[in-house]
Amino acid sequence: MDCLNRDQIANVAQYLLRLSDSAEPAMHLAAPMVVREPPMPSADHRDARLDQVCREQRNRKRRTALLASDDRIFADPAWDILLELYEATLRGKKLNASVIGLDADIAQSTALRWLTMLEKMGLVRRTQDIFDKRRQWVGLTTRAIRGFDQYFA
Repeated sequence: MDCLNRDQIANVAQYLLRLSDSAEPAMHLAAPMVVREPPMPSADHRDARLDQVCREQRNRKRRTALLASDDRIFADPAWDILLELYEATLRGKKLNASVIGLDADIAQSTALRWLTMLEKMGLVRRTQDIFDKRRQWVGLTTRAIRGFDQYFA
């Protein structure tokens, strides 16, 4: 069996998340937690921002590939995690804590440590999955989304 790279694993994880979301039971005992999201920008603005975010992510990978023999020289896991979460927000996707950072080659323990710090800073929020108590959904706070909207304006 061939080994999978991190991108392939992330794609499989996203696929499984979509499957599990569509297979949620119709009835449940606990009421879902309501999280108010900021209004989404228009489709044109969202697409333009998404292009900018993806370009930023590609440039970060390219910078490392071209200039660094050691990946740690440009390590900035907090920024990579925030970019990933902003991209997911623009795409309307949910991410769970176990897949965050895979695309940026961040070790899971490092990603979880940074998620805790970003949550304490009020940039990230975690919510328990009401159907699977082992899973936590992670998203940006309204404050973080507004900051990114201004950054990429």
